[in-house]
Amino acid sequence: MKKIYDFFASIKLTVVLLLILAATSIFGTVIPQDWQPFQYQQHFGDFGYKLIRFFSLTDMYHSWWFQLLLSILVVNLVVCTLKRLPKTMKLVKVSSPSVSRERIEKMRIHRTIESGKDLDECWEEILDVVKKHFPKLHLLRQSNESRGLVAEKGRYSRFAVYVVHFSILLIFLGALIGSFLGFNGFMNIDEGTDSSVVVTFGERKMLELPFKVRCEKFTVSFYDTGQPKDYVSRLLVIKDGKVVKRKEVRVNDPLRFDGISFFQSNYGVNLKGAKISLVDEKSGKEMKLDLPYRETVDVPGSDYKVQLVDFKDNFSGFGPALGIMIFKKDTEPTGSWILVNFPKFHGNLLGPYKVTVDSMEKRYYTGLQVKKDPGVWIVWTGCTLLMIAIALTFYTSHRRVWILAEAGNPGSAIFLSGNCSKHRGAFKKEFEVFVDEIRRKVS
Repeated sequence: MKKIYDFFASIKLTVVLLLILAATSIFGTVIPQDWQPFQYQQHFGDFGYKLIRFFSLTDMYHSWWFQLLLSILVVNLVVCTLKRLPKTMKLVKVSSPSVSRERIEKMRIHRTIESGKDLDECWEEILDVVKKHFPKLHLLRQSNESRGLVAEKGRYSRFAVYVVHFSILLIFLGALIGSFLGFNGFMNIDEGTDSSVVVTFGERKMLELPFKVRCEKFTVSFYDTGQPKDYVSRLLVIKDGKVVKRKEVRVNDPLRFDGISFFQSNYGVNLKGAKISLVDEKSGKEMKLDLPYRETVDVPGSDYKVQLVDFKDNFSGFGPALGIMIFKKDTEPTGSWILVNFPKFHGNLLGPYKVTVDSMEKRYYTGLQVKKDPGVWIVWTGCTLLMIAIALTFYTSHRRVWILAEAGNPGSAIFLSGNCSKHRGAFKKEFEVFVDEIRRKVS
C-alpha cells in the first residue's frame, strides 16, 4: 500500500503525465475532430481510419484513455497535497520560537553590529526599522541584559503551490461538468423558418431544445474578390409561443439564452422552389411546372411524377444545377442534374422530356454552432485562480529574520540572521540593505 501511495505522491509522475498530455494533445490538434467517417478515410486511408477510431481520436478529449490520464493526474495532485501539506503547516507555524547568539551564528546568513547606544535606546531604533520591513513580529525576550525577536513576512506564500493544485482541480471539475451536463453541436436554419433540433458533434445525436430559434433574416456582404466580408443572422427565441429574445448574431458575437450559446459559424444557400419547362421530345408538347423543394408534382397528361430533390450553387464549375427525379408506377426512379445556365445542354433530360429552368427561388440558411457548458464559469474561476497562484508561487517567498540585542559595557551588540523559502540571492541583497539601515540607526 505504501508503494502505491509513494507512486502517486511522486513529482516525477506529475512531470511524466503532463508531458504525455501535452504530446497527445498534438493529435487532437493535427487530426480534425468530429469529421464524418468517409472524410477520415479519404485523408488517412482505411488503416489510418481504423487506428483513429480505435484510439477515439475523432473526439480525443472525450476518449476513455485521455480522461484516464486526467484522472490519474487528479489523484497525483491530491496525494501530493496531502503528503506535503502537514510539513508546510509546521514551517509556517511559529511554535515556541527561540533566539540565541549560538543559533544566529550557525545560520548561513548572519551579521553582527556594534553600537555605542545603551540597550533601551538601541532596541527602540531596531524596532522602528523592523516594523517598516516586516508586518509580523514575535517578541521573545525582554530583560535588562538582552532583547530578542523573530520577524517574518510572506508566511502564507508557502501555500501558493497548493492553491495551484486546487485551481487545476477546479479546471478539471468544470471540464467534467461541461462534458457530462453540456453539449456541443450545430443547427442549420433556413431564413424565415425556425428549429429546435441540435445535432451534436461526434456521435451525431439529435437534441430537442425547450424553445425554438427562428432566423428572421440573414444578410451577407462580400469583398470585390467574392469572399464573404460579413454575415449576420437576425435571430428570435420563441418559448411557449412568445418571442422572449431578439439578437443580431455575427461572428464572435453570439446569442446567449438559458445557458446555451449560439455562435455564427457558417452559411449556405438552399432552394425554396423552381419553375421549369418540360418538352415532350416525341410530340413537342411543352408544359410549365412549379416545383416546390422536395415535393412531388404530377406531370399533366402522363403517368409521370417529378420531384426537385437537390440543389448545387456551383455544379463542377458550370454554375447552379437542380437535381430532379422522375418516376412512375412500377418503374425505378431516375434522375439528372439540370444545368440552369445552359438550357440547350444535351444532358438536360428527364425520361422522355427535355428540361429547361425558367426561374429559381433561393434562400439562405444560417449555420449556428450551439454550445452548452454549465462548467465554464468553474473553469474560468480555476484559470484566474491559477494565474494568481502561479504569480504568488514564483514571485513571493516566506522570509524571516532573527535579531538579538545584548547590553555591553559600554554600548550594545546586535546579532542578526535571516532565511527565506526561495530566491536566496535576492533575499541576501535585501538582508544586507536591512542590516545597513539598522547599522545607520544605531551608530
